[in-house]
Amino acid sequence: GDFDFVKEEDEDKHLLPQLKKETVKALKEAKLVLVSWPSQKTILRHFSIKTPIEVVTPGSKDYSRENYLDCEIKAFRKFYGLKEEDKIIVNYGKYDYSSSFDMFENVARILPQYEFFFFGGREGMFKNSVRFSKNVKNQSLHYEDNIPLELYHSLMLNTKAIFISDPYHVDSLVLIEAMKQGIPIVSRKTPFLFDCLIEGKTALLGKEEKDFYSLLKHIDQTSFKEEAKEFASNFTIERYGKDLLEAYKLVLKEYK
Repeated sequence: GDFDFVKEEDEDKHLLPQLKKETVKALKEAKLVLVSWPSQKTILRHFSIKTPIEVVTPGSKDYSRENYLDCEIKAFRKFYGLKEEDKIIVNYGKYDYSSSFDMFENVARILPQYEFFFFGGREGMFKNSVRFSKNVKNQSLHYEDNIPLELYHSLMLNTKAIFISDPYHVDSLVLIEAMKQGIPIVSRKTPFLFDCLIEGKTALLGKEEKDFYSLLKHIDQTSFKEEAKEFASNFTIERYGKDLLEAYKLVLKEYK
């Protein structure tokens, strides 16, 4: 994720300081640090990172339904045994020990009309987590491995909303692609993506379970999809390539 070394809370008090220390040390030794958003550059400066930092926002493609066969569009539903009328809410990232997953599960419990999926968790400690057993207790809650690449496009064409319960482990490329597809993003407020997740323009932001219950229950009434598409249209693969080239040119100058 963009900032997977920063956490708001951590039940293991020894994990966070050590993780930050190692990350900061690595960043200080780097020739150049690439971040996705200006807000992230500001945060790294707060950690006293003096290394040159360049903002290179990921570019993405557009997912037009006209470019896919009907079987390709339905592939995600077929693989996970979902009906055509099932409404899909997707959460993704990396598991941590914060309360964000408790919130995710509670929201899924009080909104049984949706199928809630979390992708990206079966690594490290989460492999043996009791959370996977909750799939049995709540049949609309699905903890899955990373989404298979061949199903990713189908997922983006079937998702009702992206729900980010833990904004500290987020790949902003997925957010940009969701915006281009017209998929509403519902997220906790985060300083790490405040210039990407803009309230009422590119995302719906909340803090507590009751906020997300209301936002997701009425997700079909979202009115800012076109604004989000316009915002995301600036981030193309071509632009991403040019920005990367300029960043690497800066590194090459160090060796001349």
